[in-house]
Amino acid sequence: MRPRTPASAIRALLTGVALVAIASGTSTGQEVAPPSGRIAWVERHERLHITRADGADDRVILETGLPGSLGQVAWSPDGTTLAFAGAQEADCSIWQGDIYTIGADGRGLRRVTNGPACRELAGLATGTIVVTIQNRLESPLDLALHAHGLEIPLGVRVDAGWQITVELPAVHDLGAETPQFVVATDGTSTWFDPEVYADVVPGGSTDAGTLIVEGDGLPAWGAYGAAWSPDGGRIAYQQGLDAIWAVDADAPPLAIGAPLLALGSEGFLATSPAWSPTDDRILYQRYDGPESVIGIGTADGDPGGTVLPVTLAWGLDWLADGSGFLVAETEPTLDAANIVRVDLETGAVEKLTGYTDAWATQPAASPDGRWIAYTWSEVAPDLAERTELRLRHVATGVERVLAVDGGSPDWAP
Repeated sequence: MRPRTPASAIRALLTGVALVAIASGTSTGQEVAPPSGRIAWVERHERLHITRADGADDRVILETGLPGSLGQVAWSPDGTTLAFAGAQEADCSIWQGDIYTIGADGRGLRRVTNGPACRELAGLATGTIVVTIQNRLESPLDLALHAHGLEIPLGVRVDAGWQITVELPAVHDLGAETPQFVVATDGTSTWFDPEVYADVVPGGSTDAGTLIVEGDGLPAWGAYGAAWSPDGGRIAYQQGLDAIWAVDADAPPLAIGAPLLALGSEGFLATSPAWSPTDDRILYQRYDGPESVIGIGTADGDPGGTVLPVTLAWGLDWLADGSGFLVAETEPTLDAANIVRVDLETGAVEKLTGYTDAWATQPAASPDGRWIAYTWSEVAPDLAERTELRLRHVATGVERVLAVDGGSPDWAP
């Protein structure tokens, strides 16, 4: 882990850098007034910050202690709460990542999907789950067994063509007549069967049945990204690699929500949901056809149609008035990405950055639409060891670096 930058150095970085143009194809060198408002952002996917857009008052409101555990953040419509996808509690969840909320003051951290959170299990009675794991693959497997209410996964090895029966001790009881599912993962794929669960009996033992490990399993099974409904009542998220779901912001324990779009057909693969701040429109990336596209549909309704063909999108964000959106689009050469603004009323498409050998991703628009925040990196974000959180004045191209090792921004409403 890279040592944390001293607070004095961070303050100097955030407040001492003048607004100057950074070459990206459209800069003018003109100075402009600093931006206003608050920006939430993530440092090295481990620390969640809130900083004034002019660089002052930087605060860390959450630190997981686990590099790579935090994803994109999203402000609630009233600007009091942040939602984000996090993997910091993957040991005590059946998913690799879950949706969380936290107050802007750093209080009230809550796991929304697959609750309760790890720290809330203490004091609950425990029992034992018995489960049989059957390996139908052609090679032995080293698996981690997870269950709702289990704080630490159990590691097992199952030879090809064999099955073993194991006990999961100290599983916390989450309530009477409550199914607590058991899953197996090899670190990449997860195997889940809705029939393999137990109603934990405090002080007793319950058989969950047989979990069959076959096929490819579920890749990246969990919650990724977060986007609030305009009334603040629900949070949309990407489920795994190919589905869009939504969950109530105040969901009860074990809840995961439900699919957000009425797909109506097989093979619909969609990611990166963005909920309009003004109505029930949903933006998303769809990639089950001959080309990737940005689609727009209706929450709890029709998935709609195509708005824009893209090579590969690295983030979507609505403009505050719902008139259009930002998308980070990979160049056809696959060696750069740029921020594009789409006007849904006129159909105009405008490239706001002009990188040919760097990546501008994860855009966020300021409430007045005059600025954008985005993650900058020299290589694709999934390969980048160093990033910068940059702000760009749309009209002039003037930019500033708000934070080194920062990214995944969202601008407070």
